[in-house]
Amino acid sequence: MRKLFILLAVCFLTLSLTIFLSSGAEAKHKTSSGKGPALSASLAKNKLSVSASFSNLANVKTITYQLTYNSNKGPQGAAGTIKTGKLKSTSRKLLLGTCSGRVCSYHRDVKNIKLSVDFNLKSGGVVSYEKKL
Repeated sequence: MRKLFILLAVCFLTLSLTIFLSSGAEAKHKTSSGKGPALSASLAKNKLSVSASFSNLANVKTITYQLTYNSNKGPQGAAGTIKTGKLKSTSRKLLLGTCSGRVCSYHRDVKNIKLSVDFNLKSGGVVSYEKKL
């Protein structure tokens, strides 16, 4: 049981830390507060992944995100932290499934997808967004 938990944790961390460019989308959501950090999130047409783009990062130290959803296998999720450094923008592609090595198994009947993002500012403040896809 412990080995399975460790394997699942490694899979989720691997998925959440993989960088990809945004692909086509059925549902798009953009949020911005003027010159502050902005989030754009979309569900791929094939419903196998969620793409998240983060921009206006000049005053952002780190980004933390959590993706949750329900599937045929029950509640699922992925989470991660991005250190922005001098990045002005970045993106992540989060798979709706699990991977072991290079073999991925995608979840079916995915619904109730929610992406929660905290932009942790260099000033110490936090800007939070929550998107349902």
